[in-house]
Amino acid sequence: MNQITSVNNPLIIETAKLKIKKYRDRQKAFLVEGYHLVEESFRLGLLTKVFALKADDLEMFSCPGYLVNEAIIAKLSTTKSPQPIIGVVAMPKTENTRFKRILLLDRLQDPGNLGTLIRSAAALGMDAIIASSDTVDCYNEKVIRSTQGALFRIPILYRDLTKEIGKLKEKGFTIYGTGLKGGIKPKPVEKQDRYALVLGNEAQGVSPEINQLVDRILMIPMQNGVESLNVGVAGGILMYCLNQDQ
Repeated sequence: MNQITSVNNPLIIETAKLKIKKYRDRQKAFLVEGYHLVEESFRLGLLTKVFALKADDLEMFSCPGYLVNEAIIAKLSTTKSPQPIIGVVAMPKTENTRFKRILLLDRLQDPGNLGTLIRSAAALGMDAIIASSDTVDCYNEKVIRSTQGALFRIPILYRDLTKEIGKLKEKGFTIYGTGLKGGIKPKPVEKQDRYALVLGNEAQGVSPEINQLVDRILMIPMQNGVESLNVGVAGGILMYCLNQDQ
């Protein structure tokens, strides 16, 4: 265990840069706050460093640990009321060769919605998430908090969706889109079938370019005059309906 007392320590300065997306991408690492996320990342072998206010909190981790003060925790944290422990986590390595159930996200902007969908996708049996390059960063601190560790449980890739859908179609995937009218009710897919579900931007929906590539449109029947659902809620319902027999 090492002790650091200055917010100007080079390691603290470098670590604090992980709050910036371009630096996270360069270092292939991100920050997590709180006991649950730090412990979860450690169990999965992704925790590379840990900073804590109490020496006892560092003892369970085999990676480098640093005893720090509240000023340093505040510098590393992104919240007004920082947690007493912060970890540096390596981005999980992902490959997209054997997936059968894929969630495709087109230009999602709200961190809360992305976090909800990541958590739901992991819980409801999806194999991977592929997001457009202009979707909000999955390592955004608000996304990380809302996933409650599910971020570590499912591969997340950022790609050109048009090209990815083309590749998926070549592999025999059925591409499902969503709509408010003219769609079919979602029903369980066969276990051997491969599919991808596309969800779009909160305000604009799925882009016309992506919509042209969809094989089938799914519609959630609604009552009591409700015309639409939040994308996080709708995505959870659709994933459950498609996967409920798995």
